[in-house]
Amino acid sequence: MDQAPLAEATGLPKSRIGATLRETTPVLAALGHTVSTGALTMTTAQQLAEIAGHDLTPP
Repeated sequence: MDQAPLAEATGLPKSRIGATLRETTPVLAALGHTVSTGALTMTTAQQLAEIAGHDLTPP
């Protein structure tokens, strides 16, 4: 997944998203969890929110 939608959705800089992924991937692997790559393609925060079951539209 591109880091831009994650950065937009979380308010974090893209560099922090990348650093977090690099830090957490080995920890998850050590715990027996893998982060799959591929199938999901999102280019906007709204698409990410929809996959997570949320709506970013202001009330």
